[in-house]
Amino acid sequence: MYHSFLNSFFNLNVIISRLDLLRHPLINAVKIRQVRHPLTTGNTNFVVDMLEEAGKLTFYILWTSVKFLFAPSTTYFMGEYNFWQTLLISIAGGWLGTLVFYYGGSFIFDWIAQHYKPKKRVFSKKNRFIIWLKNSFGITGMAIILGVGSIPIVCLVTARYFRSNPLTIYYLLTSIVVWSFILTAFSVWLKDFFV
Repeated sequence: MYHSFLNSFFNLNVIISRLDLLRHPLINAVKIRQVRHPLTTGNTNFVVDMLEEAGKLTFYILWTSVKFLFAPSTTYFMGEYNFWQTLLISIAGGWLGTLVFYYGGSFIFDWIAQHYKPKKRVFSKKNRFIIWLKNSFGITGMAIILGVGSIPIVCLVTARYFRSNPLTIYYLLTSIVVWSFILTAFSVWLKDFFV
């Protein structure tokens, strides 16, 4: 009974043929094209399909991590993913970008502070704008503009001025979830509006 359960659940013939391919790649290279996947009908190349899907997901997640404002619309308009899948891709990409740029920026700013003497500051218009932004809005303001701003820029500015606050990363990650929902819902509405 146990063997029949495993055979029906995992389809041992498929697994054995794939292991056989690993042992003799030159002789059995044609066999993988003829493997029948238990969840589909007909012949399919399951490995290639899975790698193709993984490549698409990787692209969409990396796209979301740097271009967060446009990524949910791009992902949804391609027609391959529904609302919830697009939402999860947006959250995963946004979190990846936030974690990489926030902690990467914190590491770089700490390293610079340890290895270089601070120079006398010259206040330019850009510096004044950043200081005004920091003083006027704080961590909450940075989290609010994260959705419409650029993840790398907002996270680097936040890492520069708010890295000593342990709640900063939680503000940013929560902001990503809220903005992902808003931007994905707007994408669905926009597609339904134009179609």
